[in-house]
Amino acid sequence: MRVRASKGWKITNWYGHCHVRGSDLMVLANCHADQTYTVTFEHEENVVTDKIAYIQSALLHTTSNGERRIRVCTYAIPISDNVSQVLCSVDPEAVVLTVAHLGISSVLGGKLSDARAQVQTHCSRIANALSSLNAMQSALSQIVVYTLGLLKSPCFSEGNVPDDTRVYHCMRLMSLPLDHLAVYCYPRLMCISDLGSDYNDKGLGTLPPSLKLTHSTLSQDSAYLIENGECMILWVGKGVSSQWLQSVFDVPSVDALNCDLAESFMASCRSPAAIRLSALIRNLRHMYLPYMHLYVSKQGNDSEMKFFAWLIEDKTPWYDAYTC
Repeated sequence: MRVRASKGWKITNWYGHCHVRGSDLMVLANCHADQTYTVTFEHEENVVTDKIAYIQSALLHTTSNGERRIRVCTYAIPISDNVSQVLCSVDPEAVVLTVAHLGISSVLGGKLSDARAQVQTHCSRIANALSSLNAMQSALSQIVVYTLGLLKSPCFSEGNVPDDTRVYHCMRLMSLPLDHLAVYCYPRLMCISDLGSDYNDKGLGTLPPSLKLTHSTLSQDSAYLIENGECMILWVGKGVSSQWLQSVFDVPSVDALNCDLAESFMASCRSPAAIRLSALIRNLRHMYLPYMHLYVSKQGNDSEMKFFAWLIEDKTPWYDAYTC
């Protein structure tokens, strides 16, 4: 893929799963609709007189039918010397993904602490620039909370993350589709103890409301599902009703629940509650690639630590509050 820009602009860097050959040519071993690359530009001259910057990408590829084709995309981007106008066009997901690509390059080639500092510095500068614009407060809050989730992800977490796990998530984030970034940085948490009747065996229905990622939203009398596009965790509180447990997992109590076999029991149950929950999980799996594995955890079990680690709005883990 060759990328070119109009006069006065130059490419400064490339990020993603690619090999750079020359100043404007990327060699892609594999490219598909869910692949994401980041290309950064800067001024070649102190002043750009044109009111529009043109950026063009040309992808030479072979289709599944063996046909050689070239796909050309040309973008005309307005140029403004009004800083407020430029900042108002900020796309939170694109900004955070670019910052993530910059940080991952530092993780793979340097120290983790330096990469974390780089991500925090970029976020701080962006937040300072946007804080004075009332119209951008929503975008500002998104950038801040996505960056928080990014720093707590396996890519940048200072916790005890195995090297293989960290590298996997770095490689995954380098090619993650832009529309999947939000749920990766800020996982979706839903209460599943009382799903609506619009879910059936065909998976039709609307998703339950998303909850804030903090322990204060949880109740020991409910069950919750959290997903980040990579996997799902189903957490069962110790006070959840025995009727729900019997209808979904065919067990009389939380203590009798076998977390390793829970999904199999749920699939075999034909109660309305089990059918609705299976339909919800199936719908979520259809949203993302690759296939999302489901982990089941119950309150007081060691496996719930991963569930609480995803509650990124908590300053410290709240395991003790739910294991006493």
